[in-house]
Amino acid sequence: MSGDQPTLLAFVHHALVSKLNGGPEAVQYTSFVKQFTVLRKKAERDTSEDSHLMLARFITALRDCVSVIRERHHDSIVGEVLNIKLWDASEVVRAAVLRLITTLVVVNSAFTHTCLRLLVSCFLPPPDVAHAAPGASLGPWQPNPAELHVQSAITG
Repeated sequence: MSGDQPTLLAFVHHALVSKLNGGPEAVQYTSFVKQFTVLRKKAERDTSEDSHLMLARFITALRDCVSVIRERHHDSIVGEVLNIKLWDASEVVRAAVLRLITTLVVVNSAFTHTCLRLLVSCFLPPPDVAHAAPGASLGPWQPNPAELHVQSAITG
């Protein structure tokens, strides 16, 4: 575990609790969600391992604070995590997301439906193939080895 992980964990926990408490402190949660969104978008664009590891650390910190996450209060951060495209995510980010949603469903059944939708989407062909123009001759869909790896990681 990285030396900065306890600090990140404390930051994430404080942001989540500040949203539950409401009032002026809830701004810290909003700031956290914005920072997470920026990091998620950077990791989508950037192929460097550092941005992917940082995103995975944020997701792991969320998983470690999952007992504080509440439906309706924390929908924006849960939505940001669930917007990560598992087909395109690096292995470290994909693993962190899968661990988070597994823990989230176990701890808080209110998120079961939302998390199951994400998992079901992982069994469908990637969107670029699924939304091909009618009549386009793509031939039968064949998953590439990376996609098979994602599927085997999910089905365990």
